[in-house]
Amino acid sequence: MKLIFDQYVFETFQIESVEGRMTAIQERIQPLFRYYGEEIQKLLAEQGLSQPIHIAKHLRRKTHPAPNTWVAIGGDKRGYKKYPHIELGINPEYVFITLSIIDQPLNEIEIAQGFSQMTTQFQNLPSDIIIIPDHTQLAFIKQDEADYHIILNRLETVKKAEFMIGRLAFNGEERLQNQEAISSWIRDTLLEIMPFYLAALKISPTP
Repeated sequence: MKLIFDQYVFETFQIESVEGRMTAIQERIQPLFRYYGEEIQKLLAEQGLSQPIHIAKHLRRKTHPAPNTWVAIGGDKRGYKKYPHIELGINPEYVFITLSIIDQPLNEIEIAQGFSQMTTQFQNLPSDIIIIPDHTQLAFIKQDEADYHIILNRLETVKKAEFMIGRLAFNGEERLQNQEAISSWIRDTLLEIMPFYLAALKISPTP
């Protein structure tokens, strides 16, 4: 199969049944996650990081089909949500690659405080960087609209606050139609967010 995020892949989210959509996720999307997840794993290995790959299984989905799906690289063999990790995901509108601090991970307050010391570095990121404040929603904040003081203070003080930072590519974008372009996009994004990932891992290391 072609290792691209084309219209056929996005049409997965038009399938209304739980079983039908899950089958399509397994057949159309998870092979992409395995391939690009391994690429991300290798890029992290270049930084001296040995990180496992976790492909979302959506086992609790019995009534409503999965509205999005993802692969996470990071954490330990049992899971990833307790730790800072890298996510590559897709929803009906876009593909994203982010550093993710979600679901009340260990040392979240300390991570937020550490990130607050890096505000200038966040502000100096490229203009196409985005922030996703809630992994269950499609909404995102553009770099030129991001107030990192407010965003990081919220991460520190609001129990269910989340912080995902990276890039996205919309359904139909040319870069998603070419395997080499996708790989370059992922690599370039990882290089931009790597200092923050490494900083987070110093505060909350994986076993």
